Amino acid sequence: MTEKNGWGELLSGTNLSLLTVISSGIGLHAFNQFAVVTALPVAVNEIGGAAFYSWAYSLYFVGSVAGGVTAVLFRERFGARTVLLLCCLIFSMGSLLSAIADDFLWVVVGRALQGLADGLIVAVCYSLIPAGFRSGLLPKVFAIEAAIWAVASFIGPLTGGFATEHISWRATFLLSAPLILLLVAYTAIAVSAERPVVTTRRPLVPLALCLVGALAFSAPSAFEDASLRALSLLAGAALLWASLRAGTRPSVGLFPKDSFRLKTVLGSGFWVLFLMSYAHALGSVYLAYVAINLWRHEPTFAGFIVVTMPLAWSLVAMLIGSLRSDRLREVCLHYGPYQMVPGCILLGLGLSTGSSVEMLLGQILIGSAFGMSWAGISQAAMEAAPEEERKMTGALLPTVATLGAAGGAGASGTVAAATDLVTQIDRADVTMPMMYLYGLGVVVSLLAIFTARGLRGER
Repeated sequence: MTEKNGWGELLSGTNLSLLTVISSGIGLHAFNQFAVVTALPVAVNEIGGAAFYSWAYSLYFVGSVAGGVTAVLFRERFGARTVLLLCCLIFSMGSLLSAIADDFLWVVVGRALQGLADGLIVAVCYSLIPAGFRSGLLPKVFAIEAAIWAVASFIGPLTGGFATEHISWRATFLLSAPLILLLVAYTAIAVSAERPVVTTRRPLVPLALCLVGALAFSAPSAFEDASLRALSLLAGAALLWASLRAGTRPSVGLFPKDSFRLKTVLGSGFWVLFLMSYAHALGSVYLAYVAINLWRHEPTFAGFIVVTMPLAWSLVAMLIGSLRSDRLREVCLHYGPYQMVPGCILLGLGLSTGSSVEMLLGQILIGSAFGMSWAGISQAAMEAAPEEERKMTGALLPTVATLGAAGGAGASGTVAAATDLVTQIDRADVTMPMMYLYGLGVVVSLLAIFTARGLRGER
């Protein structure tokens, strides 16, 4: 007899089929996010484009935000299966465009297409969770996804680094082909066609505000003038706020009504995910770039440094997902963000001095922070949302984190430009850029700790 809420129930029948689809989508997301980090610095060295380096991250994240925000709308209109299959095609086009690029701007365009498809895929996969599994199975669902994330994110940078080092950086963009084929196969088998949902919602204006705001919020590094960078950042934040205010209206229904409201569990959860992702992206964008171009690490070893963060995240998340005590899981949820502060400090010191040990310890602490908090925040937000908003909430969780990553990537490019990071690498002294980058990461991490207090509300 299968134990209720046990592993046997989750890993059998329709639960297993749905879990396979979700795991394929999240595995693709993790693999793609980390596989190319060692290829991009080498691509810049070969075809130029150092001034647009951070855009390969920023526009990828903006595309992911666009996909994530529109995922539920597209699912209601076309069904999850159609959306997933179409996104696999778009993702493949982006990968091919980046692989054959002879100018780094085409790599950026390819990354934007990858981001759009990736955002839709992971958001649709998350939207399948609330209605697909009982509440008692959710901790184990997130533990499984942590394991998938661990495997994909561990293999991604290492295979990407190996391909870059021994074949070509171009080959790295084609490594996700097997995962695309796996997702296509299981989507066709396990995801049923859905009838279109007739809706009276009119989300066009807040959606446009959100996408333009996300672009402006993540694009300050495109401007040489400091005043224009500040204006871009402020304009992006204002547009995103306007989108949020308009999008939570019942007649629009683009966002849950409690989105980013600090006195609610759902709103506080969104803030913590956003701020932690922002802080992480601040330091991760130039991590491999500095490790390869200043400290002369091989791409494979640079990939290993990068992979320690998601690996620590996944291992910690799997341990916490197996805890029987709800109280212990809640303690981990609240205190995870505290790990971010020493993690940012150690990572900044390691990149300034060339200490691989400090880089690895910093990555481990940051990964542990996400591992302690992500699953608990996700479950708390889903359960705090009204029944009619749970599908939307599930889809937006990874999108909120991606928006934070987009902002962090844009800010990292701004700091890199303002502190002349590329020139400082040539001079073998990156102390000042690292101090600003990771100092800002510490400040944002402290804000995440503050906002996490709202997660103590009634659930």
